[in-house]
Amino acid sequence: MRRQLVKKLSWDSKHFGFPIARLEGRKLSASKMIAARRACLKNKIKCLYLTVGSDDPESIRQAEKNGFELIGVRQSFELSEPRKLAKGIGKMDEKVDPSELKKMSWLLYRDSRFYRDGRFPPKRVDEMFGLWAAKLKTFVFRERREIIGFVGWSSSGKKVRIELFGVHPLHQGKGIGKKLLARFLSNMRHKGYSHFETVTQGSNIPAIRVYEYAGFRINETQLDYHKWF
Repeated sequence: MRRQLVKKLSWDSKHFGFPIARLEGRKLSASKMIAARRACLKNKIKCLYLTVGSDDPESIRQAEKNGFELIGVRQSFELSEPRKLAKGIGKMDEKVDPSELKKMSWLLYRDSRFYRDGRFPPKRVDEMFGLWAAKLKTFVFRERREIIGFVGWSSSGKKVRIELFGVHPLHQGKGIGKKLLARFLSNMRHKGYSHFETVTQGSNIPAIRVYEYAGFRINETQLDYHKWF
């Protein structure tokens, strides 16, 4: 399989139990689609991921013409000059039991493209988010020893990437997300981090409002497509 064009995703394929690949690059042309289709059929790919910019009408036309289904809108945010916010809540907790995060993650992220698609086994999607959460550094807020909200993050140099962020469904709408994010950003600044970035679904309005409240700004909007063979 041509690595530059269609890349088979080993982890995804193994986890979901069928061959999955990603179409490399952010542009889609008629000739590229012909070559990609051949590669997918040759390698028995069942699902092909594609991500294109929302400002790329030609790639969008090609995707729709060739049977890709729009699964989600991806909003990328960044923050370089955090606002001065209230003290907030939460604390670093490197000793979180992975099973706690897995249980929490199963209740969240239902707006993910994997749930939205409808053809990925829900149980396997639940497990995917649980495994992902368990591998990240964590910042949590507990109430009576139970995790109410958490931030799962990674870092590179002075940059922090918020990979997962959520508040337990029974405690949403109480301002916990804003306070948790405020404390997290404050702690990270004191540790010397100066740039923050994250990605969320365009349909996740509560999360977008929390990020904007903290000073994050949208820097890119992309469209996620899936094509099934």
